[in-house]
Amino acid sequence: MFRYPLAARAVQGDVVMRVRSTGREFRYPLQYVPAGNGQDHLIAQVDLTRVRDGDMDVRFDLRDVPGILTKTARFEQRFAISRRPEDTRVSRLPALQQPSQGRIAIQQRGAYPAPRVIVDRVTQADNAAIRAQQTCPVMNQPLASHGPPTKLVINGRQLFVCCAGCVDRVRQNPSHYLARIDG
Repeated sequence: MFRYPLAARAVQGDVVMRVRSTGREFRYPLQYVPAGNGQDHLIAQVDLTRVRDGDMDVRFDLRDVPGILTKTARFEQRFAISRRPEDTRVSRLPALQQPSQGRIAIQQRGAYPAPRVIVDRVTQADNAAIRAQQTCPVMNQPLASHGPPTKLVINGRQLFVCCAGCVDRVRQNPSHYLARIDG
């Protein structure tokens, strides 16, 4: 509901995972991770090696959320797991959905992590990188063609797009757009 990410420092909460085939629920506390190179976030360390892809629903129960009147938030979604191609012990869904686009990540121990896309603030220090990139990898137009560029951080790498409208397209396939700026 917000155009820019919120700070996660004060947010507390849990992730509740329900295995659909058995109906069992597991609750894990979310832990704060300070911003290293990009947006701070919350994380839960979870072993998902015995859960089949698409067989889990995930609910996030959050407290002390900045910027909303109730200070609490709850959201749910079906969770699909991305596995290494060489992991033949686990069945795969034909099309996997990415986890929530919010600042919350579920990190599977030993998993091949999907790229994380974080919207970050453009600073004066970014001007050289913007000049070097020149073109939006989504629209293939000059970065300043739709106003000030939007800065994304994908697993620690910077990518600039021409407007906030391009962010969702990058989130759908971040590796594709990083490859476009690599030449």
